[in-house]
This record gives sequence, C-alpha cells and structure tokens, in this order.
Amino acid sequence: MPKPIAHSRLRNTFVSLGLLCLSPAFANLSPTPKTDPGTIRPPTDLFLGRGNDLNPEGKAEGRTIVIQGKVSWEDGTPAKGAKIYLWQRDARGRYWEDAFTWGSRANYDPLDFEFRADPNFAYLGIAEVSVEGDYVFRTVQPVRNFGPLSHINLAVVINGESRLFTEIHFPRESANCVGRVTADGNAPSPLLVSPVTKSFTWPGESPQEVTLIDFPLVLEILSP
Repeated sequence: MPKPIAHSRLRNTFVSLGLLCLSPAFANLSPTPKTDPGTIRPPTDLFLGRGNDLNPEGKAEGRTIVIQGKVSWEDGTPAKGAKIYLWQRDARGRYWEDAFTWGSRANYDPLDFEFRADPNFAYLGIAEVSVEGDYVFRTVQPVRNFGPLSHINLAVVINGESRLFTEIHFPRESANCVGRVTADGNAPSPLLVSPVTKSFTWPGESPQEVTLIDFPLVLEILSP
C-alpha cells in the first residue's frame, strides 16, 4: 500500500507546478457595485487643497467616524496612484452645496441655523491611496435629508480618469431603499456597512475609541 503524501510535500508540488495560488495578487474579487453620481457632484476645483480629515479639530456636529479600506483591481493587485474623492451631507442633513452657496442665496438668512452650514465640517475630502492600496478618511456620520437613504459618495480616480462611483450606505436608513443600487428595490443593499467601535490611532494623535467602517473598493479591469 503506497504511503500517503504529506500535506507540505503536496502543497510544494502544487506551488512548483503553478497550480496553487498563495498570493492575494491573483485573487478573483467582485467589483464594487457602481452608483449614479447624479447631477450634483462637486466641481473638481472644490477639492483642491483638501485632505482626508473632514473633522480635523473634532468640533463638527454629529458622530465622528473613520472609514478605511483597500483599493484594488479584480485580480487583487493594489490600485497604485488612485485618489478617492468623498462628498456627503453633515449631521443635520445639509449637503456640500449648502456650505458653498449658503451666503449667496436669494433667501439667505444668517440666523437660520437649520440651513446654515457647519463651519467645523469640510463636507468634501480627498485621500491618496498608499502603494499597498490603503486609504482612510475621518468624517462624521451623515443624516438623511430629502433622499431615500443616508449615504456617503465616493469616486475613485486614476490618472485623471474616473474608474468608480459608489456609495456607503448606513444601516438604519437604507434597509428598504436601495433602488439606485439593485434592480430589486427590496433586496439588501450590497453597499450597506456595519460600523464597529474600535481603538484607532489617527496620525499625530493618541489612540482612541472610534466608530470604524471597513470599506474595501474593488475596481473592474477593463478589456483593451
């Protein structure tokens, strides 16, 4: 009776024959679902000089959250050189355009706190992706206003070309309102996140407990 082949020997044999993949660079990942950026995407020039911290002094209204993840291609390789653009509502449901057009409106009222932009919140941000594909943002959890769900908008840009528009959906608001993402309006949103509380160290600061969202982004490899 032949002796059984040891797992380590069998594994090495497969590796030598190229039959066993050990690297995530050969992974077959599903692309992140795309969403329609709509007609109110912020102009690119408004992002100039902005960073990945939308609440730098910690004084913005609402709950501070940290969003992190990896940006990769379908085969698992890091999307080097990518930039992520983020825009969202604030903790009262006011949008980025409220912050930039509030004082120029015909019905402008400097005492109207309900519609006044939060002076401590940036509304827009941009993150550079590391060589390993990592990105991170610090912001606040948005509140739904007139739309169907509470969400954060993301755009991935490489060499000036937009490769992905998508959204982060928050649990309490988006259970039954996902028509923009899936054909079946009653299906769970594939972009729904599950925030957790963890210790996190923002660069230059001491560790602290934060609401953390892990949101990997997978880009589709386009055929030549």
